[in-house]
Amino acid sequence: MVVIRADEKFISETFGRDFISKIWDFSGIIGYTPERDGGELKVEFNPDRPDLFSFTTLCSAISCYYDRKEVGPIRYGTGTVIFSVSKEATKLRPFVSSFEAHGNSIGNRFRDLIDFQEKIHQSIGKNRTKVSIGIHDMKRVTLPLRYISLDSEILRFTPYDSSQEMSAVEILSQHPLGKEYSRLLPDARTVPVIVDSRDRVLSLPPVINGDISTVSESTNHFFVDITGTDSRSVAQASQLLQYFFQNAGFSILVSKQDGGMNFHSIAMLDGRPIRINLSRASRILGIENIHHGVISQALLKMGYIKCEPAGKDTVMDISVPGNRIDVMGEMDIIEDIAKAIGYDNIAPVAPALDVIGSSRLDTVLRDRIREISIGLGYQEVMTFVVTSSSFYDHMHRDDGIVVHNPKSLDFSIVRDRLRLNILEFFRINKRRPLPQKVFEIGEVFINGVQKTSLCFALISPRSGFSDIKQPLETLLQRFGLYLDGISQADSEEFIPGRCGAILVNGKRAGIIGEINPESLLRFDLANPVSVFELDISALMG
Repeated sequence: MVVIRADEKFISETFGRDFISKIWDFSGIIGYTPERDGGELKVEFNPDRPDLFSFTTLCSAISCYYDRKEVGPIRYGTGTVIFSVSKEATKLRPFVSSFEAHGNSIGNRFRDLIDFQEKIHQSIGKNRTKVSIGIHDMKRVTLPLRYISLDSEILRFTPYDSSQEMSAVEILSQHPLGKEYSRLLPDARTVPVIVDSRDRVLSLPPVINGDISTVSESTNHFFVDITGTDSRSVAQASQLLQYFFQNAGFSILVSKQDGGMNFHSIAMLDGRPIRINLSRASRILGIENIHHGVISQALLKMGYIKCEPAGKDTVMDISVPGNRIDVMGEMDIIEDIAKAIGYDNIAPVAPALDVIGSSRLDTVLRDRIREISIGLGYQEVMTFVVTSSSFYDHMHRDDGIVVHNPKSLDFSIVRDRLRLNILEFFRINKRRPLPQKVFEIGEVFINGVQKTSLCFALISPRSGFSDIKQPLETLLQRFGLYLDGISQADSEEFIPGRCGAILVNGKRAGIIGEINPESLLRFDLANPVSVFELDISALMG
C-alpha cells in the first residue's frame, strides 16, 4: 500500500476548504482509505493508481469527477533547454528523457512534488532500479546541459543536502544515498552525470542531485531528467510528472534533447486508444442496452480524454490519459465505468444457472476425512506446499522441483511429503503440552505429479508404532476398507525396522513408522514421533 500524508491546514489552504470532505466522498468511488492522525491527513492507496499518489493529482481527479474539470491531454510548448545525451553515458543508464515545466512559483506545493517524486521512485521505479528522477531549478544553471560519463575519482561536487564538496567515490561510499544506491551503477569507477556548460554537476543518476540546481518553493522553471533501465517505466514516470505539473498550473515544454529517448514516443502515451464493446460492457455491468452517452459521461468524469462511437453503436473508441498507466485494456475501462456510475446504482441481478450447485467429490472426501480425524482426537494443521529445502538435507528426492532464485530459503522447494512439515510444526510448538496429535490433508508433488496426501502424526514421551497404527485402522474401517498388511519399506526419516508400506486392496497406499532420532534432532525434538501418510485416493476404494 502507498500512503500520502500532509497537514490538514496545508491541504485546506492549498486546495480549498471542501477538499478534505471530498477526499472522503471520493474514497467510496475509487476505493482508498483516508484517515485523520492528529492534525494530519493520511490517504492509503492500492499500488495500482500512481496517478493519485499526491494531493495535487488527487485534487485534479476529484475536480474532474465532481466539477467536470478537464484533466488532460497534456498541452505541449517548446522549451529552451538544450540537453545532449552521450552514448557513453547511456551504456551506464541507457534510457534518458527530459522535459521542462514553467509557470508561477510552485509555492507550498513544493513538498507535494518531492513526495510524489519519491512515490514514483518506490512504485514504478522499483526503488530507482528502473527509474530515477532529477528535478532542477533552471535559474541556477547555464545552458546547454550534457549527460556524460566521468571518472568517479576525478568527479567532485557538493550534494544537494550538504555544504561540503565530495568526490564521487566518497559520495558512493560515505553518503547515505550513495551507500544505498551505488549498487545500481554497473561500474562505480565510471559514473553518469548531468552537467551544465560550466561543468557544474546537476545530478549523478540514480544516486543524488548536486546543490547547484536545488529546487525550492520559489522555483518557477523546472527541468526534469528521467533516467532508467526500462524504457516503458521511464515513459510512464515522465507522463505522471507532466500531469502533476500541468495540474499544478505549469506549462509543459519539450526540451531540445539530442540523443536518448524520442520524446514523441512518450507523448504518444497520452490519449492512447482502446476500443470497448458496448454489448460486452452491458453484460459485465449488468445494465441492459447501456447507451454510449452514459459511457461517455461516466468516463469523462473519471478523467478520460475522449469517448466516441467507432462508426457504429456497438463499439466505442476511448482515449486514455497518459497518467492512467494502470489502464491496460477493455476490462479496466469497464471497471471505471462501474465506479463512475456507482456500484450502488447498478441493480443486482441473480445469475441464471441451469444447474444446482453441489460439492466436488474430492471436497466431500476431504470433509469426511476431517470429521473422522477430529473424532479420533486429532487436530488439523495446514502447512505450505512450497517449503524449506533444509527439511530435505540428507533426504532422497525424486521430483527435483525447486524454486530458482528464491527470496527466502524457507520457501525454496516444493514438498513431496507432508510429514517433514509436521515435524517443523512440532518444533515450533515443542513448548506446548504433550501429547500432540495432528493431521494434515494437503498437496504434494511426486515426480512432477500432483497428489493429495493425508498425514497423521503423534508426539509424546511414549509414542510408538502401535499408537499410530490404531487410528489408521479405524480410519480405513470408517471407509469400509481394511489394512491388508504392512510390508517392509525403508525411508531415511524412519527408524530401520520400525516402518513399513501400508497395503490397502493389495496395493501400496502409503507409509507408517517411527521417526528416527537423527531426524528428530534436525528438528530439535526430544520426544518420539510416529506418523503415517497415505494417498487419499486409496480411501475411494
